[in-house]
Amino acid sequence: MNAGYGRGRNLPLGVLRILVVVLLALMPGLGLGPGSAAAQGTPPSGLQGDGTEAVPYAVYSAGDLSLVNGYNAYYSSVDRQVYFELENNVDLSVYAPSESDPTGWVPIGDPVNSARFTGVFLGNGHAITGLTVVDDGSLTDDGLFGFVAPGGEIENVSLTVSQVTSGNHDEPSGGLVGVNDGTISGCTVAVSGTVVSSLAFAGGLAGVNGGTISGCTVTGPGSVSSSFAAGGLAGANSGTITGSSASVNVTGSGSASQFTSLGGLVGYTGRGSAITDSTATSSVTGSVYCYDGGLVGYNDGYGGGTPVITDSSATGGVTGSAHSYNGGLVGFNDGDGGTVTITDSFATGKVAGSGYSENGGLVGVNDGDTGHAVVSGSYATGSVTGSGGYNDDGGLAGVNAGGLLGYNSGAGGTAAIIASYATGAVTDSSGLPSKSWVGGLVGWNTGYGGAASIAHSWATGSVSGNWNAGGLAGINDGNDGTASIAHCYATGAVTGSGFVAASVFVNQ
Repeated sequence: MNAGYGRGRNLPLGVLRILVVVLLALMPGLGLGPGSAAAQGTPPSGLQGDGTEAVPYAVYSAGDLSLVNGYNAYYSSVDRQVYFELENNVDLSVYAPSESDPTGWVPIGDPVNSARFTGVFLGNGHAITGLTVVDDGSLTDDGLFGFVAPGGEIENVSLTVSQVTSGNHDEPSGGLVGVNDGTISGCTVAVSGTVVSSLAFAGGLAGVNGGTISGCTVTGPGSVSSSFAAGGLAGANSGTITGSSASVNVTGSGSASQFTSLGGLVGYTGRGSAITDSTATSSVTGSVYCYDGGLVGYNDGYGGGTPVITDSSATGGVTGSAHSYNGGLVGFNDGDGGTVTITDSFATGKVAGSGYSENGGLVGVNDGDTGHAVVSGSYATGSVTGSGGYNDDGGLAGVNAGGLLGYNSGAGGTAAIIASYATGAVTDSSGLPSKSWVGGLVGWNTGYGGAASIAHSWATGSVSGNWNAGGLAGINDGNDGTASIAHCYATGAVTGSGFVAASVFVNQ
């Protein structure tokens, strides 16, 4: 067993269990969704219009926008969908936190202070600026909107975020919405400051997405960060994301007991997640114990899930520290009892990891893990660099493993790389004898109690490693399972002071 893969591997059961609780909470019919608020008596007043699709309630000012909560609570209680339309640009800096009001803006659709948002909000491309939310523990979901319920819609809103933070509370934070279980389309968010959720999910657009996001964009120059899971667009996704992009700084730090998932687009993807035709140019920087990916940090099939990434890309740089899993597109692609797939996607950004890390131009680790992990029709062109400690470095994947956890539990999985390639240079300077595997395509291809396969794939980048370097793979190792490489080739130069080979250094 390679110490680089064995050390630091810590399945984030805390992440999974909390995510399940969060996503269950998104489901209607649990007493928290539409209709759960008590009827407010007579309809509120103050906005022009009648709330119908033909004559929406008109929002002209920050004061008008603050009234939307009351209208939403009333109409949710009587089971009528209400429409709102933004008529002007709105500056929310008048709701900045103060000594008398430390929270600042109270999110629309915050379940504690109002009711989940069930209406339709039409932004008409008008700008909302100066948003600041500082959760002092009195809120449940942080953003311009708190919780968008099934059936709720937000369209064509342009938002600039100064600050959204949950502080030391375990609330999701998003620039536009804390939790989305409805539909968000055509929206843009500029993060000028920070979006932070220390103990939960943070995203430039949504903290958690269980619904649909389409045609949306997040830009910087600010940052999104968490010690749990953070993404340029969404902190976590179990819904659908199409035609969307993010270009913002994503940062975080984990611990030995709790890895952190960081992605240029999405931090953590779970059951039901589908990402299509989307891209990230975000810079992703993780400290210790992180899953760092240019597009997705951790793509997880836990519980029979089938998350998919299709026709998507990442071009930003990915940097990880000790005990991390770093990939140009995905940090960790984990079958985990389900099936995870990456199809027709690519990464071009540089990937760098140090000290007990797995580093790949496309995927840090592709692991069947009692399920199935498949990469097909995809490629990576960025350079990959490992330094210090024990590392597995590959132009496409650091590790392709049939069943790491499957082996431990006695049930294998399958990991496959098909019709994919890497062109970036791969370099490892750890200098520790026999502890780092370096390959132009894959650092370590191992059955590990399951089956790992690479077929119809190739690498053209140069490979340099002090030990155990191969033009195609550093090691091809059955390891109580099967590992196969078929119809593949490598053309890059291989150099090193230890054991090197033009194709595969170790084949056993």
